[in-house]
Amino acid sequence: MALLLPIYAHWRLPPLAENRWSRWLTGGFLVLLGVGVGWATAFRYFPMVDGAERWALFLIGFGVAHFPAAAVLFLKHREHRERRR
Repeated sequence: MALLLPIYAHWRLPPLAENRWSRWLTGGFLVLLGVGVGWATAFRYFPMVDGAERWALFLIGFGVAHFPAAAVLFLKHREHRERRR
């Protein structure tokens, strides 16, 4: 589940981006934000865990960072689809 939000956000981003530059900039920002939140979750908030648990925490943080973008892109896609009807 942690990877579904980033996959959805990066899948929905290209059709709704104005141009290639904004798509790459937004996608890169989301990846960097995800890595930062994943790192903070795995290494700063839970320093006592290691191994597979640390990677799981990293992926959860990576996914949580993509939630707002995925939600906005879902709503924009839905609005765009309703306009075409």
